[in-house]
Amino acid sequence: MFKLLIIIIIVLATLVIKCSSIEEKSKTALFISIPFIGHLNPLLRQANELYQRNGNKYNIYIISCSNMKKHAERNCLNTTIKFIDIGQCSNETELELVTNNAIINPNSFSSKLTLVEIILKKIYPQMYEQAMKSINPNIFVAQEKIIAIIDIITFAGVDIADYFNIPYIINNADLLPYLSWYDVLPSDYNPTILHHPPQSIHTIERNLFLRTILPITRCLLTIYTYVQFDRPLDYIRQNKFHLNNSVNFVSRYYSHMILVNSVFGIEYAQHLPPYVQCTGPMFSVKRTSDYYLKQLLDEDRQWLEMDSRPIIYINFGTVVLLTTEQIEKIYLTIKSFDKYRVIWKLNQIYDFPTELPSRIRIVPWISSTLGYLAHPNVQLFLSHCGINSAYESIWLGTSILCIPFLGDQHDMAQRLIDANVGRSLDKLTFTPEELRETVEIMFKEDEILFRQENIKRIQRIIRLQGGVERAVDLIEMVADYGFQAFIPIENSYPWYVYYNFDVYTIWLLSSLAILQFILRCCCCCCCCCSYYRRRTRSDETSIKMKTS
Repeated sequence: MFKLLIIIIIVLATLVIKCSSIEEKSKTALFISIPFIGHLNPLLRQANELYQRNGNKYNIYIISCSNMKKHAERNCLNTTIKFIDIGQCSNETELELVTNNAIINPNSFSSKLTLVEIILKKIYPQMYEQAMKSINPNIFVAQEKIIAIIDIITFAGVDIADYFNIPYIINNADLLPYLSWYDVLPSDYNPTILHHPPQSIHTIERNLFLRTILPITRCLLTIYTYVQFDRPLDYIRQNKFHLNNSVNFVSRYYSHMILVNSVFGIEYAQHLPPYVQCTGPMFSVKRTSDYYLKQLLDEDRQWLEMDSRPIIYINFGTVVLLTTEQIEKIYLTIKSFDKYRVIWKLNQIYDFPTELPSRIRIVPWISSTLGYLAHPNVQLFLSHCGINSAYESIWLGTSILCIPFLGDQHDMAQRLIDANVGRSLDKLTFTPEELRETVEIMFKEDEILFRQENIKRIQRIIRLQGGVERAVDLIEMVADYGFQAFIPIENSYPWYVYYNFDVYTIWLLSSLAILQFILRCCCCCCCCCSYYRRRTRSDETSIKMKTS
């Protein structure tokens, strides 16, 4: 009897523990991204912040392709965040060819379209099909609240969320290329993107011709997008995956919460609807430089502090592959510097002609980009000007010199110039002499003081926007209560009500009725006057006849 009682107690205790664990983990968050590190990194930081706040109360999953697994796991060490590997999603050789073509092609718009075409026609079907096989539906069982956070060009992620009937939030790096006029009101006072050369807000106001054709260009691009992207994507979705609803690039994310990882001050100010929230870049605004310095390995820290000379940090990201000519021009420039030291992260194999001096360090990998940018000895960042790199540099107080290569990097560089926090060189035409002169100018004392004052201004704006902390605040709020409070009521109106066509029609008909009434009154007055004049003349004639 005593043994039976012990067994019953153990069974009941086990059930209580299981029930409590289910209750504790009654929420699930899915972070879904295409296999590009620049698009995955903001989601990884959001996932880590969500874990730090809630511990095991959330089941947190990162969903991406096989080549992102090591990077995701390295960034989620010592957490319970799980990576769902959905297999290989892209042909790296094909992506490399497109990227190389973009590097040597001055037309950023065509290279951007080619990249989007690969994402839609190759990565989208692979991601969706493989995710349906890899995601176990049981992870959603007994979950009280589920939320998905999806990178804005991870189109398969939206269909995955729709398939499992999961509410989702869109994470968007910036306002530059991805949000359409459907979400953000057209602002022809702001320059359009992906022009070569990039446009500045300070020149467009004087360009009457450009402002005249912008509405026409926008309409033509909408038609082009429908023909080039929407129709082929719908064909794949409906014929291969049997998804009945159609998609549209222009209105795909309409009335969904959109987190924008940038701020006005770098972005050109414009009107945004409530569901488009500028949170600032995805890093903690509460952490100091010391936090990032601790991420550096001893080897990196020792090299940084072995000499007091200013350091130039060169890093063109994980996607950009420099041409031989570009590598040689940069090498000739840094070799001529005596009063600066240089650390160059170069993820390409290149045989440099001579043995490198100790003041130049070229490595394929570094322990922490943020750690380098946070170090006081690193005073200039030579970058491709990706969105993440640009904001990291500004937040950590390091001046940035841009050599943009593809897509919206050109526009980002122009915005940094307009904000007076950086300079830019052309990827094809820059020379070692031009690069050297630009570096020397940026190290002038008055130039540094002017630039640092503007960097502090942007830092203040970033702090006010809240960074990753505010992004996770919004994620938790939407997971708990939905995002309907952010959706303007007029978004649910029919199109003719949304654009006030019914009101304008009433105004027009009323105006026509009033005009008709006025015209009738005028006609009546004219007729009366004419009759009165004829009657007067007739009376005068009859009086004259009688008198005669």
